Amino acid sequence: MGDLEEALGAEGLAEVHSQEQTDVSPAKEPKYLKEAWAEVCEAEALPNGSGGESTEGEAPKPYSVRSFAEIAQMPKVEVEEIWGGLTLSGGEVMEVVGPPGIGKSRIMLNLAVNQVLGRKFGNHPVLGRPLRWLFLGSENSLARWQYDIKRMSSVLTADERGKLANIDLTTLEAPDDTDISLKDEANVKKWRATICLHRPDVIVVDPFGDTIAGKGDALSEADARETIRLIRSIGRAKNEKTAIILVNHSRMGTAEMAKAGGLDGGNFGKNNKSVYSQARSVWNLRPGDDTDKPPVEMIHAKNNNGKRLPPFALVLDSETMFYSVAEGFEHEAWQAELEARAGIRSGGGPRKGASPLELEKKLVMVADFIRKRDEPSPRTKLTGLVRTQFGVPKSAAEWLLENVTRLDECRKPEFGIERFERPYPKACFIGTAKQLEKFRNPELDL
Repeated sequence: MGDLEEALGAEGLAEVHSQEQTDVSPAKEPKYLKEAWAEVCEAEALPNGSGGESTEGEAPKPYSVRSFAEIAQMPKVEVEEIWGGLTLSGGEVMEVVGPPGIGKSRIMLNLAVNQVLGRKFGNHPVLGRPLRWLFLGSENSLARWQYDIKRMSSVLTADERGKLANIDLTTLEAPDDTDISLKDEANVKKWRATICLHRPDVIVVDPFGDTIAGKGDALSEADARETIRLIRSIGRAKNEKTAIILVNHSRMGTAEMAKAGGLDGGNFGKNNKSVYSQARSVWNLRPGDDTDKPPVEMIHAKNNNGKRLPPFALVLDSETMFYSVAEGFEHEAWQAELEARAGIRSGGGPRKGASPLELEKKLVMVADFIRKRDEPSPRTKLTGLVRTQFGVPKSAAEWLLENVTRLDECRKPEFGIERFERPYPKACFIGTAKQLEKFRNPELDL
């Protein structure tokens, strides 16, 4: 016999069943039914009232629940738009994903500075009122932060520098400051103490992988979910509108960079099934070209609160450490090039599903790369150069070089492979027909 049946008795329970098809609103709920439920709650030590956290020693409180009618009649709950409309919103989670060294921390610091100063970031508006930001991480030391902040401060007014007291950053000055794992109860208490002291409106967790709770397994979906639950619980304990930004490392390689801007962008980050599913907004960051100091492309992979913003690229001013938008950056062209490069599977040969057009584009790029060289190169050396230039594994580079020599121009072979005794004994060289012909010339100064 259930608790309700015990409280009502057989007759009362029969009366309840007879009213199943009746519209019973809270206002019309029979008195005996309210009393019966009150007895059940009391027996289970569940106090009535609104939901919320319980302190130690108190009976647990029920979850926050409202009726359909009540929700319909309530005034609209305004969501605080922190940046880019609802891209980053109060009380919600945003994920930022990118490879190590691309500048994720610096970009988030730029976002924080621009928000506090009321400046657009990435050509998108920020919330007018300055928020309090807390960067809680394990990678950026006092010296690292100071390098950027002093350069930023050099182009700010005294008034602007004063406003930036709203941004707090962990500086790793104590021996155990780098340990931010939430699997340790002592660290959980340190998180609570830090957040209670600084009362942030926005918390930047950097990197998310160092915070993993549970068994501390960075590849465990269950541990990742538990970590996000803890971060949200701790972060919102004093301010339910606190926004949380999870900075996460991505997978590496050309294929992964291509994935960041495609339909598979949700798999760009590590632990991404859990993080991606729980974040309301996700940004993928990747290099915008092959140079030593490339622009950083930001791709909006997910936005549950509205439309995704179009991709844009940022360029860093190394004197001021501020980013600006790279005008004229062509996302579609860069995406197409990355997809062409990723058209080779790791086992060699074309990637499964790679179109003839993808393969042709890749072969043409390799052909152009060879043409620009002054002379033919040993096959082993050129294989390494192609791997570096196009971000493909050795087997893929070998496949490309084998097939590029089969390209022809008006049915006349343009590329060739030829064995030379010099300067490497019996080495196979690859180059254009003109390069090979010139190389055969014994008068050529080697």
